[in-house]
Amino acid sequence: MTRPQKYLIDPTYGLLHRHELPQLWRRRGHRFDMVDRDWTEYCHHCREPLALFEELRDNGYDLTDKATTVTERLASKSTPMQAVLFAWRVERPPEVQADIDRLSRQLLQLYKSAPGRLVSVRAQRLTPERGPIVSLEPNQWWEWVAATHADHHRRCDKARRNGENPVNVDRLQRVIDLHPLSGGQPRLEIFADMPLVPP
Repeated sequence: MTRPQKYLIDPTYGLLHRHELPQLWRRRGHRFDMVDRDWTEYCHHCREPLALFEELRDNGYDLTDKATTVTERLASKSTPMQAVLFAWRVERPPEVQADIDRLSRQLLQLYKSAPGRLVSVRAQRLTPERGPIVSLEPNQWWEWVAATHADHHRRCDKARRNGENPVNVDRLQRVIDLHPLSGGQPRLEIFADMPLVPP
């Protein structure tokens, strides 16, 4: 479950990374690129990362124009990588910061007062093999997200110890096999490399 949002995402760090960092280091002949991490589904019980989701609001964009190379490579990595938590502070005129904070709170209140209703999702499986772009009803999208968690919960010791309901393996198999996002791929090619049905 996502935590209640207190602030809108502030683009300042991304803007600084894009403009200020290259100016500092260009003379050394290096390039530094960054991509924001949209969503990481994880197990509530053991905190194991389950899936990386690259997100954009559907305004009719061609999904093939969305750069996903870094997300795909991150999802395919089997070697550990560095993880860092950092908090940045920025200087700007106090009256500008006050306006940003006020407008941010106002926008957040607008989002909360009229959160909207999810009406459709277009999605494309990126790994282990790129699948077709498919149009999904909201319940089909949430079913895929739930299946991602269920596939992990069936073998998560902490989930069992915390009283998570047992996973109905036959139903999970059918959900995944028949889901448009599977693209006809067997379940073992999409989720973890563990057999769905124990030997």
